[in-house]
Amino acid sequence: VTFDTGARYAFCDLVSARAGLFLENVEEDGESIRQDIYRYGARWGADFQPARIWSFGGTGTYYHYSDGNDALECFLRNDLILLPPPCELKLTLSTDFLGYHNQPVLQGVPPDFIVGTVHPYFAPSFFNYYEARLEWKHWISRDYFVHSNQCWYSLQYGIGWDNSFNGYHTLRALGNFDVRPWLSLSADAQVILSPTYQATQAMAYLTVRFP
Repeated sequence: VTFDTGARYAFCDLVSARAGLFLENVEEDGESIRQDIYRYGARWGADFQPARIWSFGGTGTYYHYSDGNDALECFLRNDLILLPPPCELKLTLSTDFLGYHNQPVLQGVPPDFIVGTVHPYFAPSFFNYYEARLEWKHWISRDYFVHSNQCWYSLQYGIGWDNSFNGYHTLRALGNFDVRPWLSLSADAQVILSPTYQATQAMAYLTVRFP
């Protein structure tokens, strides 16, 4: 049974801490699904907001895989609001450090070279990614304070580099409509362009809240 649970404690208006546990399936390719690989672990972090327009924080995560692998990840971010709501423009700087104890070992031959691979998922000994992102968020609704019924859309562009100096361009569009206090409709579309990696995804959400 998969789960993701956690807790957050606010020491004051400026500082809060987070901690949680999770268990999830690894679905990065057909072989990871065929081997029924899953991972579990813990994450912890802290958030700081010294000013209304400036916040920063970080999250550390430990992963243990069912096939005997281990990984550590550290994610750091820094957010600066350049224009206030209802037409918000935000600059986000982030970096992600990731490292695995064991790397993939290919066992097959083309065209089925991934069949039988040991640790058949992205598992570098060290990987680092830096990104600068501009996020435009426009509230169509009258209200935009926390827990109000909101309607908004967001357009984002990010440019990043990894530790091998490969470049990445990310285009993303999001939207949210709170139909009722207990019902929300959301959508998220994203394209990642890079000489070494390309991906496209589109998702829609229906959120139902119970009082």
